Amino acid sequence: MLSLLLPALASVNVNLAILTYQSDARFTSAETCVAEWVNGTCWLAEPMQAVVAAALTAVTDFNARDAVALPVLGSLGACDKQLQFRLLDSGGTAAKSVRALGDLSGTDVVIGAVRSTVTATTAAITGALDIPQISYWSTSTDLRDPILFPRFMRTIPSSLAPASDLCSFWKDELGLSTVAVLYMQTTYGRAYEEAAKDACLGLGLTFLSRDIPDFFEGSSSQQSIRSAVASLSESGAKAVLVLASKPVLEFIVEVALDTGLLRAGVSWVFADSVVPEQLDDLSEKARAALNGSLSIKAVGATDGNLQWTKFANERWATLEPGDFNPSLPADWQIRGDFFSTVDPHTSTVLRNGGAFAYDAIIAAGLLACEVAPMGKVPASFGTQFWASKKSLSFDGLTGRVQFDEKGDRGNANVLLFNLRDQGGFSEKRVAQFNNGTCTWDGGSRESSGVIFNLGNNGLPPYLLVIIGVLASVGLMLCLCCLPVGRLVPPLSRIAASHGTNPWTLLRRRISRANKEPAEGPPDIERRPFVEQRLWASVLEQRLWGTAAREAAQLRAYLHVTRNTTPFIEACVEKLLSRGGTAACTQRSCNDDGCEASPDLEAPRLLRTISAPLVEQSRATLKMRDLLRFCLNEQGAGGRQLWEEWKIALCDLRSKERHRDASVHRDSASRQALRSLLDPRARGSSEAEPISVHESEPISVHEFASLLLSPCNSAIEQRSATEDATEPLTSYWIASSHNSFLEGDQLTSAVSADMYRRLLLSGTRCLEIDCWDPTTFGRWCGQGPRVTHRMPGGVSLLCGSVAFGEVVAAIAEHAFTSSPLPVILSIEMHCSAKQQKKIAKELVNTLGDLLSRSEHAASTPLRDLHRKASRCG
Repeated sequence: MLSLLLPALASVNVNLAILTYQSDARFTSAETCVAEWVNGTCWLAEPMQAVVAAALTAVTDFNARDAVALPVLGSLGACDKQLQFRLLDSGGTAAKSVRALGDLSGTDVVIGAVRSTVTATTAAITGALDIPQISYWSTSTDLRDPILFPRFMRTIPSSLAPASDLCSFWKDELGLSTVAVLYMQTTYGRAYEEAAKDACLGLGLTFLSRDIPDFFEGSSSQQSIRSAVASLSESGAKAVLVLASKPVLEFIVEVALDTGLLRAGVSWVFADSVVPEQLDDLSEKARAALNGSLSIKAVGATDGNLQWTKFANERWATLEPGDFNPSLPADWQIRGDFFSTVDPHTSTVLRNGGAFAYDAIIAAGLLACEVAPMGKVPASFGTQFWASKKSLSFDGLTGRVQFDEKGDRGNANVLLFNLRDQGGFSEKRVAQFNNGTCTWDGGSRESSGVIFNLGNNGLPPYLLVIIGVLASVGLMLCLCCLPVGRLVPPLSRIAASHGTNPWTLLRRRISRANKEPAEGPPDIERRPFVEQRLWASVLEQRLWGTAAREAAQLRAYLHVTRNTTPFIEACVEKLLSRGGTAACTQRSCNDDGCEASPDLEAPRLLRTISAPLVEQSRATLKMRDLLRFCLNEQGAGGRQLWEEWKIALCDLRSKERHRDASVHRDSASRQALRSLLDPRARGSSEAEPISVHESEPISVHEFASLLLSPCNSAIEQRSATEDATEPLTSYWIASSHNSFLEGDQLTSAVSADMYRRLLLSGTRCLEIDCWDPTTFGRWCGQGPRVTHRMPGGVSLLCGSVAFGEVVAAIAEHAFTSSPLPVILSIEMHCSAKQQKKIAKELVNTLGDLLSRSEHAASTPLRDLHRKASRCG
């Protein structure tokens, strides 16, 4: 077989540089090496040799046109291309990879690398040189940018698909509301965290995240990990996604056990950076705690794939170490019984990294045949190779291999696995995802056989059921025998003080619970008055096109702007629930929209129309409709408001014109690189000014922006003072009261999202009412709660939220809209024990953002910029 690795002399060669992960150059001593230290090098474990074997086998199969595994290779009789390769060790670092690649003048295609951090560097270089690069293991969503990485492709799907599916699983299948991500400070970790954050926030979940180093660099790394894990343990998160590598995994798990993050009641999920075998080295206590944890990833080979079955059953057994060892370093040779002892059906590394690598090699060969089936490789090979990628489609070891316009894998096979310790950790497939929908193996969760490391937080389920039944019977007996005023004296007093009765309060609470799921957005009727009227009118009249399309448009806008305003999210949900095409509520419609009906004098935006609905997909809200609304609401002064809205809309459209929709959060350095690589970006600032006419339509996200713009504020906007030398007490401060409440003090919901909304709107003083958890809450391990109660701690009908969630929300958006200091007005009702938890949460979550000064009130304003200060 060795001769088959070499291209035929009469053929035309396509030169490949194959980057593989053989050693880890980040570890420079035997003490830090997590694998095998030999002759001054930290060599990776044997499973990674299966990836090299799969990649070189693909070279052999392509050159021999061996169609045993892939029938597509039997159809290349008209192609004279043969693959010639250089097998390189990336060392897990960008520096070693660049040195290994060396002079790329004779290289046609680069295959690899494994780590996204390494690939980000090499793909920028190969792209600049017009050399295609196909990775088989780098999943970072950052690599999807064709401007920064113009020739980058991959056979493995990006992390976007599993991140989105995981958030849907948490919400729909586990019914969770607060989730967390612990991610390493790498290109892979940051991009995965950003994808999960977008997806989870879009579903209304409370999202927390902490970053950690990806390997140890002294005691500071351990302290950083300990601080991050301890912070999440107090956050109230019920699920944790761990994005970590083997060097720090064991320490993370042990710290999580000590701090309580890894306990009954918290589900742990691992991504593709962790393989089951890595958990075998953990302590007995840690292994017991992780038994039943989950793993989610876009997998490569599956048992139902015919091509993989042939490769595993027929091709793998024919391989011999002698076919590969001449190409491998002397200290990293494949042992003699490797191919007989490594089972391709159970090897996680081979089924994923190895299968993706095999398909990457085959894809390179097939595209080379597409570009130049006969004769020499053209000078524009890289450009033609990239242009031909979308036409490529073949059945590989990982399923149907296709690329989209950005070079990403066109499909993803995302699976959920149960990690079980049965003398050693192994994976058991339990579910498959399809566009966010979880399908359990066997048809149901029970049939899949999944077990969770959630455990029971408190009393056994059967005992909880008995207590619930007895409590219900007792309540019914009390209601039959006693008036409500005697049954619940505090409730009676509360109702009397607000001019109503206890039954009304109970009905309001029950009604809200019925129509407003705990995980869903608040109902629109509970939004502030002006917003409620505007949105109710818009929803009733269906002023925009297809409801589902416009709702998706608005949701995408909210994700880009990080706006989680509840009332707009409620509008999205209502638009989605309506579906269908838009309708016009007046009698006549034409291409310009809906004209006023003769029997309706000056139709107002708020008018409720009962006329028959006429299907008209182009009906929309126009600027003149807003003018009518302004004039009817404010008389002559309404025109001035309308003019301000016109200016705000022009400004919005001008910004939208220059926004790059594909990458909405580029760093300053990335934007600078864009301007160098894309001449259009340099000239965009000279675009013609935008004007708005009365007959122009307004899209749904533009209308949302107008509602949130400064021109629609009830407070006069003034520029920030330039004099920042006075103490804090010399300035007016934008403050809020009961910041956590979404509505009234009696029955409304309590949400950490309200703090995000207030901070985004410019509020600088936030009130946090802190109380001890209820007795049942203490049984469940709850920490301090933020809620509104009567004197003496009498609970009302409003909800509560964990203090950790509130602080996380504040840390996320404290200085998004302004660098001015944030004052935390803490109304303390907690015991000494809970106060210690509050102090710890503030320090761990806010970190350097927290002002430690005891004299903040007398401190000059300039010294408090980007600081959070407590009072109370």
